[in-house]
Amino acid sequence: ANLRINEYHDATFSAIINIGKKILYDLDKFFYKIEHQPEIQLSVIKAAEIIGGEDAVKILHTKINYPNKIIGNRVIEALSNLDYQVKRNDLSALSVKLEEDIENYVYIAACLNDFYEIGEDEDIIRAVSHEKIDKKDKIFTVLSILYDKKAIQLIRENLESRDADSRGFALEIADMVVSELHKELLFPVFENLSNIEIINKYKYIFPQENLSVKDRLIDIVNSENSVTGIYTKTLAINMLRQFDSEDI
Repeated sequence: ANLRINEYHDATFSAIINIGKKILYDLDKFFYKIEHQPEIQLSVIKAAEIIGGEDAVKILHTKINYPNKIIGNRVIEALSNLDYQVKRNDLSALSVKLEEDIENYVYIAACLNDFYEIGEDEDIIRAVSHEKIDKKDKIFTVLSILYDKKAIQLIRENLESRDADSRGFALEIADMVVSELHKELLFPVFENLSNIEIINKYKYIFPQENLSVKDRLIDIVNSENSVTGIYTKTLAINMLRQFDSEDI
């Protein structure tokens, strides 16, 4: 219970880690008692990840479909770090998660496309660009559970190379590793595309609106926290002050 008290959180967290796998069952029960405190739930997930082992994986595995998407994303990240490999009964849930992450990636590309007339030095551009990197990270995290982790890591390393041959090599590996179920969705993410090209590639799967700067800022503020973070929303609210409009 002391995890919930700021002054005692770090000491309590250290004690939990030192106790190790014997505390995992109680930690799991505690997790469901604090659904109104997601920041403490994140501490529980982190503790289970650090403790590690088969029991930690079992506990984390039960939370793959957790309704709070921020918690769900962190669970998948923890499972990836613990080298968890997908079971057949998880395939559907993780495929849905992959689709959500790709849709968010396309949404962020649409945001950047609508902000093309804003100067690149604006904080909102830097924040949304960081969101785009974060969304791509999440896609690769899910892939590292769905497929061989080392193969996915090799694909990413080569995709991020400036050498065209390396990027071509990455696509060849992806073609062999990725199942037909995910290829159509994934390959535009693997290609070095501009924001408008990303939008066009996915226009029949994840269609996006073309909005004015003001309307896109409002859209960001109203989006879920798992889509755009609090910092990005704060910058959007700040920029909206320059618009004198009744609909803000």
